Order: sequence, then structure tokens, then C-alpha cells
Amino acid sequence: MKSDHNMPTPFIIGFDGTSVTPSLKSHLLEINPAGVVLFRRNIESVQQVMKLITDLKDLLGAIIIAVDHEGGVVSRFPEDCPVPPSPNALRYADSRNVTREACRLQAELLNYLGFNLNFAPVLDLAVDPENQVIGTRAYSADPTEVGEYGEICFNEHQKLNIATSAKHFPGHGRTDLDSHYVSGNVIHSNLEEFQNDIEPFGKLVDMGIPTVMTAHLTYPIVDPEFPASLSAVILKDILRTQLKFSGLIISDCVEMAGITGELSPENIITQGLLAGIDLFISSFSIKKSKEFQLALKRAYQDFLYNHREPGYFVFDRLKPFRERYITRENKQTSLPDYNDAILKHQKTLEKVNYSKLNKAYQKMVLVELANRSYQGVNADPGWNQASRIIKEECYLIEKSVINTQCNLQEFNNIMKLCNESRLTCVLMTYNGYRNETYEDFMKIFQKVDSGVHIALLDKRDLRNFCQNEWVTRGFNAFTGKMLAQELLRLV
Repeated sequence: MKSDHNMPTPFIIGFDGTSVTPSLKSHLLEINPAGVVLFRRNIESVQQVMKLITDLKDLLGAIIIAVDHEGGVVSRFPEDCPVPPSPNALRYADSRNVTREACRLQAELLNYLGFNLNFAPVLDLAVDPENQVIGTRAYSADPTEVGEYGEICFNEHQKLNIATSAKHFPGHGRTDLDSHYVSGNVIHSNLEEFQNDIEPFGKLVDMGIPTVMTAHLTYPIVDPEFPASLSAVILKDILRTQLKFSGLIISDCVEMAGITGELSPENIITQGLLAGIDLFISSFSIKKSKEFQLALKRAYQDFLYNHREPGYFVFDRLKPFRERYITRENKQTSLPDYNDAILKHQKTLEKVNYSKLNKAYQKMVLVELANRSYQGVNADPGWNQASRIIKEECYLIEKSVINTQCNLQEFNNIMKLCNESRLTCVLMTYNGYRNETYEDFMKIFQKVDSGVHIALLDKRDLRNFCQNEWVTRGFNAFTGKMLAQELLRLV
């Protein structure tokens, strides 16, 4: 049974579960969305997600099947799916060829599985070093560089018929706020800073990127009243008129606190459509409520009844998108190569200090010291994935202690064990420097006879006293596979 696609609702919705159950089928048919978005909670294996996507298309017809597949920490896929390094790690490699190959790998996986829209590239500028929600998801602080790397991502996806989405317009990089949990302002010193922020978006618009995702933050320098997702100034005057974007404008998830706040579904739909939003994402990840999605649909129907004039959900923009990215097939016949994916991660690894291990210290203890202050996309349950894989794939690891956070005595005991038993301590940290006790941990670690310090996100974790100090700038399953191989090379 297929729903009537003459009038789909302007939503890309998420849901719980890994299969189309009778309950989910009923809900999807009732919403009749323009698309769905899948998350880690929906994906267990390659065969399972391929069947899920096939079943969704059989039920709803020619719809958008979207995912956030940025690389690095933003990976929705299981460990049998080759995934690339983070955008920031690719920029560190300073090689357009490495980036091109990584983006090709990124698109090949989506094509093989059956997706047709990737919410990437991230075009936010990495101008605020304390920005935790963007972090390694951003390529660079330089707008020209960000535009160049974003163009590579766009081009490689185009070759495999995968639509892309420039995000988060007009820029989420100049703030330390996480709009998943709070609303707030992005402050610019002058209009030139704002123009720098939107420069990469302008470049990708000129290249023909089919969709742009909006930010749920307010930009007082251009519109002090509404967040970007609800701002006609930002979406119509700047994105449509100034940058001449003619594709689909997609909101970030409308369940995020940055937009919900005091706003009802009626407010969100009315203000969003009047501002110029074409498609609203409701990811089902925060409110976890079918009723919220049904309320969005009712609000949309009420809007159509009260606003008879055309132009608020512009189907002539959706039609060419469908023809270009949904109804045409350009199918990959196999998954990307595992070893090739590991090689991409190896090429983006920075070895600040490097030396072979003393033969007496070739067995290892793996310790993960984490500051789990991350929220939003970085609060994913796969946070310890890399260290777990290292333990599984590096036979030199004799003992593993995951998530030793604030217990200095425990950490001190581990260092004593390493010295007494002639073991190398492999210390993995991410954003440790943000922890007020981090320097105390580092003083203890400095006393270990043989050590490897791997900063998984931020180079500021390193202290330049260890014989091996590495930075990965983001991590996922294939970071773990790569690091396991690198540790084996030390002996």
C-alpha cells in the first residue's frame, strides 16, 4: 500500500526501531512525510538497514532517505561499514586527494545502502575553540578553505547521485552554544564577520548544492527577533535573494531546544513556512513523541487552510530534487574497501612525537580518560568505540580501563602497575583539558616509564613530554582499527 504522493507533508521524520512494524507503518502513512532520517538506533547491520530502506520506499514511494554521515564522531553506522575521518582531520592532512578519496568513500557507502540525502558537508567555521557542538565536524576557520573542502564533498556525492546539504546556515561555528539543548545568539563584531560565515555557503550555492540546512540560533546583526530557521531576513533576503539559492531549505530538527523553547508546533510551522522553510526535520530523538509529529502535521494542514496563496511548500522545488536524486539509480555493487578506509584514517593521524618502544615495554595497558561534557551529536553512545576496538584488535593490550574520569588514586595505581610490570600505558583522552583535575592526571602520567598519549579530539590535551603523542581529531570504529595497527608498529 502506498500513500498519495500528490501532497506529501513537508517533513523529514525520524522514528524508533529497526524495521517497519505495523505501528510504524500506520504512523508513516498518517504523516505521509516527504522523507525519513535514520540514526544509529535504526541501524544494526548492513543487510538490516538495506531491508529497512527498501521497505520504507515500498510503503511511501519516492521519498527522501536521509542520514547525518559527516565522518569522525558523526557516524550512524555499525562497525562493518567503512566510514571516513572527520572533516577537521581531513583538513589537517592538507591533501585535496585524501579528502576526495574520503568523500568518495562516504558517498559510496550511502549509495550502496540506499540513502539519497546526506546532511553534509558542515560549512561552519571553526572560529571558536570552545565550540563543543561543532568541534572536529568543521574543516577550518578559513572560509575559503571551508568552501573548497565542502565543494569536494559535494562533487564526490554528486558522482554517485547522493544529494548533499550545506549546514548550518548562516553558520554555527562562532558560538559555544549547543542548540540541541539551549537557544541563544551568535554575536558578530561587524557585518564582515557575518559575510565570512556565509561565504562557504555562497560557494556551494554557486556549485548547485540541492539543499541547505538552517541553524536554530539567532543572529542579531541581521535579525534580532527570530532564529535563522524562522527568519525571513536570513532565509529569503540573504539565502534566496543575496546568495540566489533555489534549492530546498531544510530546518534542523524542530525538537531541539534552540527552536522549541516557548514555541508550539503551530508557531514553528507558521513562522517557518512564512520565513521560507521547505522541509522540517522531526528526528524523534529528543521529544520521542508520535503526538508531536502528528501535531506538526495538523499545524501544516491548518496553515494550508488559512493561507490559500501558493508558495509555502514549493512542490516545484521538490519535483526536480526527486527526479535528480530519488528516481534515478546509480547503484554501487559492494561496500567500500575496509583497508582503504583504515588508510584514510592513517593519513590523517598527526604524530606529534613518535618513537619505537623499548623491547622491555612492549605489552600495554589501555586507559581511556574522558571528559564527557559533550552533548548533542557528540553525546552518541559510541563514545568508547575506538578504545574497545583497539582492545579487540591489538594483541599487545593486556589490560583495559575505560572511562577513568575523576579518580586520581585509581589512575595513580594504574601508572604504578605499568612501571612495576614494565607495561606501556596507552592513554586515550578527549577534551581532557576541559576537566579541572586534568593537570593532576598529567602529572601522574608524566611519571610512567613508557607511554603513548592519543588525543582523540583536541591537540590541547597533549603536554609534549611523552615519547609518543598522537592526535586523531575525531574518532569512530575505523579510527580504532587504524590505531590498533599503529600501536602494533611500535614494537
